[in-house]
Amino acid sequence: MDCLLSSMVAGDKSWNLDLFRLWVSEETINKIAGVPPPHPFSDPDKITWGATSTGSFSLKSTYGKI
Repeated sequence: MDCLLSSMVAGDKSWNLDLFRLWVSEETINKIAGVPPPHPFSDPDKITWGATSTGSFSLKSTYGKI
């Protein structure tokens, strides 16, 4: 499924947990519920690499995680 994380937010600015239930386990939903949803005026969603301080992917950082 291709969608932005922001599309998983309900009209009242809370997570649309019923929509998540179509794809993920209750254990995962409980973890998601503990994270605030994105603010409607936030920057667009983007993918970042957690193994570097800049969020950019590198083979060196990947090797460092092995």
